[in-house]
Amino acid sequence: MTRSLSNLIKSVYFQMDQDDTRVINSDDHVVQFAPELLQQVEASSVNDPEETEPVGEFQQGMNVLNMEDVREEERARVQEETSLEMESMLADARAQAEEILQNAREQADEIRQQAQEEGRNAGFEQGQAEALKHLQEEALRQQEQFEQQQQKLKEQEEALEPKYAELMGALIEKITGVLCEDKKDVIVYLIHQALNQLEKTKSVTLRVSKPDMLTVSAQKEQLRSCVSGEVDFDITEDDSLQENQCIIETDQRIIDCSLDVQLQNLKDQIRMLTIM
Repeated sequence: MTRSLSNLIKSVYFQMDQDDTRVINSDDHVVQFAPELLQQVEASSVNDPEETEPVGEFQQGMNVLNMEDVREEERARVQEETSLEMESMLADARAQAEEILQNAREQADEIRQQAQEEGRNAGFEQGQAEALKHLQEEALRQQEQFEQQQQKLKEQEEALEPKYAELMGALIEKITGVLCEDKKDVIVYLIHQALNQLEKTKSVTLRVSKPDMLTVSAQKEQLRSCVSGEVDFDITEDDSLQENQCIIETDQRIIDCSLDVQLQNLKDQIRMLTIM
């Protein structure tokens, strides 16, 4: 089943066609892959005509171009140019990247500074608002305390005024009582004040107590002069009255100018002042 390798070889025939022969010209490859090197060789041939030989004849010592060397040199040159171009592109890319990074850093710094400034402004405004709110609350609290103190003082004053009136009345009564012991003409002063306030009348009668009868009678003319016009003026003793008591009767009204009544009126006036 297996065929011999010699049989396969014997079965192949080669036929050469002289009219279809193709010549491989290495000069074309030199022109394509190393034009600069070819130019150098041609220039060298022109400069040294003695070494120039007719084309197509082999000369001893002639420089023969190795296509592999030419290709290797061209690849090295292209690789070097490509490497330089890549390095230039990488340098440009690095410069652009550094510029982008620098711009990003600057923008980040601006944003951070702006945020800090806004934060400070917001904090300052918030601090002002909180301080103002605290002051308002404190002022309101002080106002409430002041009003409470005012109300408390008013209540204390209202509670003390009646006691103060009673104390003043008792003090006045005590003082006047002591004065009356030393001043026997107190009743005369009270009658004199009452007569000065009388309206025009035709008759006046003074009713006094027995202890005051002598003192009042001694001042009759002086007391009569307090009443204007012609008037009947009399002084009578009244056993129902006590010392420093006196009743004045006119044709129009009756006036009680007794010392105890005047003291009571004074006490009532003091109490009225405390209520107002």
